[in-house]
Amino acid sequence: MSKAAINVGDHPIKGAIMKKGVTTILAAALLACLAQVSAAQEKKVKSGLTPEDWAYKIAEGVMAKEVTYFSDGVGCYVKIFYPKGFSASGKTPGVVLGQGWAGTHFSIEKYGARFAERGLVALVIDYRGWGSSDPFIAQAQPTVTAADPSQALDGKRIIKTKMDVVLKRMRLLPLKMVEDYRPFHHLKAVGDRPVLFVVAEKEELMNNRDHAYAALEVLTGPKKLISVPEITHFEMYINEPFEISSNAAANWFREHLGLAPIPKG
Repeated sequence: MSKAAINVGDHPIKGAIMKKGVTTILAAALLACLAQVSAAQEKKVKSGLTPEDWAYKIAEGVMAKEVTYFSDGVGCYVKIFYPKGFSASGKTPGVVLGQGWAGTHFSIEKYGARFAERGLVALVIDYRGWGSSDPFIAQAQPTVTAADPSQALDGKRIIKTKMDVVLKRMRLLPLKMVEDYRPFHHLKAVGDRPVLFVVAEKEELMNNRDHAYAALEVLTGPKKLISVPEITHFEMYINEPFEISSNAAANWFREHLGLAPIPKG
């Protein structure tokens, strides 16, 4: 039995099939868009830095060495980067770099190397009690012994107290120092010194409006704020955001430390 060919022409069945096909295509396109949006929303936020993120190359002519300096008797680590052509007999502007809370020199050495490449001496430090710096010296529980109270001096009775003090070294900051850490309260002490803020647009560890932008309103000297778009906190240290932030900072220091601008290109 032969099968007859069916010419649907403008038959309603053809229209229904075409509409179904268009509907299927639109649905697939919509699902693809939703999948892309979902993937973007689920982008993992960088939660820290790795040794791979610390990597950098020292420019030709730049030199570096490690030394120890002392802060209130505590030995502290510093890595010094010298620009090409540096001479101890001359005068070269210098910058001190300290990492944020719980950070160490490893993650900001690349900034020191970049500043030296731009003609500055850069000292990259570890704070007391952090990284390669020595721990704090703190007092442990003392032992107190009352001495003979019967002794008198100039007719006045005195009491002498003997105290055996035990010292210990500790990495963490003493609680009192943590409680006193309120940098925003000291902004007025900055005076008319120039200040540059470079912030991550999508900063997740703090509110930029309550920090950098608010500080900008208080400062009275030359000031500038650069917001690096579409990045979170730790992305500032790598790839293009690092290039933006490090070069902006180097140019700012050169401008306000008396060095000529670096020609573009």
